[in-house]
Amino acid sequence: MSTYRYCPYCGTALITDLRRPACPECGFTYFRDPKVAVVAFVEQDARVLLVERGVAPFVGRWALPAGFLDYGEDPEAAVLREVYEETGLRVAVERLVEAAAPTEENGWVLLLIYIARVTGGQLRAGDDALDAAFYSAADLTRVPIAFESTKKLLALWQAGKLATPL
Repeated sequence: MSTYRYCPYCGTALITDLRRPACPECGFTYFRDPKVAVVAFVEQDARVLLVERGVAPFVGRWALPAGFLDYGEDPEAAVLREVYEETGLRVAVERLVEAAAPTEENGWVLLLIYIARVTGGQLRAGDDALDAAFYSAADLTRVPIAFESTKKLLALWQAGKLATPL
């Protein structure tokens, strides 16, 4: 992950052997904050909505519809936007399931995971998705899954431990 070497305010070389690089001249401290992403768990007719990733990482593997929160964007609005961009479906957010802590596996991204339900639209792959489809629990054994967070949620769903809206 890239980091500042020089202060963006005064140009002085940062002291980098600290927990957080800092400027000895003006006091600027560089905080490497995690990115924030929203994830949508959408179930319909006992099947879950997945998208085939068209971008790195994990091109060609399947994941729940997800994407980064834009600066100043409401997280629930981001869920609606991401699902529509990737699948062509309109959804309504039911509830926040989990805020998953950033890990190195997902690139230090904080995940806000929501349950949502389809309210309209036409299923199609869009944006950075190669394909979009609903899968039953039995079908999931044939689908290569991209992220540990997706695998975890799908396992909870298959075990009946992830309550979804009717």
